Amino acid sequence: MRRTLIVSGLLLIPGCAPGPAVLLPGPAADQTSAITGREIASLPRTDVYWLIRHSRPLWLQTRGPVAPTMDGGIRVYVDGMELGGLEQLRGLPLDGLARVEYLDAREATLRFGVGHPHGAIEVVYGARPRGG
Repeated sequence: MRRTLIVSGLLLIPGCAPGPAVLLPGPAADQTSAITGREIASLPRTDVYWLIRHSRPLWLQTRGPVAPTMDGGIRVYVDGMELGGLEQLRGLPLDGLARVEYLDAREATLRFGVGHPHGAIEVVYGARPRGG
């Protein structure tokens, strides 16, 4: 009887273990958190907004609730300087573009300070874009 209880108990233990990790939709699940050289070069020459919309569309979506007192929205930085919201990506040229990176709220806060409840997109040029 005691042996049966021990074996039964051992069979129940795996049922208490957490299940497999579930990958939720978001920038990390959307391929990688950066768009770099080869990928940039392989796409039509439009603007940074188009590039993100066609290769990492989830970067353009906000996720989760935000306190009413916080300025919402994903912030855009170009070469380390804040440019504004997502609309600022329209018209940014691909010429000279080295990398575009999505930063979640934690990463954006560490890099740029508070005020990034939905994260940030950092655009980095290897050479300054013409006309910008």
